[in-house]
Amino acid sequence: MKEGIGEKKIQTVRLGVNLKRFKSQRSKVKSFKILFVGRLVEEKGMMDLYEAFKRAKNIERRTGNRNLELRIVGSGPLRGRLSKLMQRDGFGHAAKIEKRGYGEMAGVYRDADIFVLPSRTTETWEEQYGIVLVEAMASGLPIVAYASGAIPEVLANAGILVKEGDISGLSGAIHATINKPDLRIKLGTMGRKRAETFFDARKTARKIKKIYDAVMRDSHKK
Repeated sequence: MKEGIGEKKIQTVRLGVNLKRFKSQRSKVKSFKILFVGRLVEEKGMMDLYEAFKRAKNIERRTGNRNLELRIVGSGPLRGRLSKLMQRDGFGHAAKIEKRGYGEMAGVYRDADIFVLPSRTTETWEEQYGIVLVEAMASGLPIVAYASGAIPEVLANAGILVKEGDISGLSGAIHATINKPDLRIKLGTMGRKRAETFFDARKTARKIKKIYDAVMRDSHKK
């Protein structure tokens, strides 16, 4: 609109995912897994996430419960630094970084209990969409994220939004989600419903086709 395009000519088509592939099917295991998927860079909030996990893990250690795990799927320049911190803090198998192909990702989401995306705005970048949020919602996962960039638009009320850079708030939201099964179920259900309503790849395809058909009809008229 700022470039002078008429509002009636603009349509928003949300990116969607295959809802038959990404779905909730959580198996019963003894550990509680926090999942992050994305580039291992500062702007994705990796260090904030690690610090929040460390705080939650320290609470567990004091209470005698050691079943909390952090699973990071992705690659990037912070991989080495994070790996050293994990070794230094003695997390062993409780925290790990790995690479997965896209064909494996549906299973990765199903194996998690909560998804966290603490993206941070920089001078040159902010979260543009966060397709991982859509995949997590479709998988029925409760989500905790920073209210950064497009995240509030994508997530809406189907997750817990924390002020950007508030590590204490991030840790508190994760802790609350871990310890409140009813909250996890509620958020997971809301997320799945939102994915079905707004982020179904089949609906996206139909909308795009409709737009192309309309453009073709208009071009023939001219």
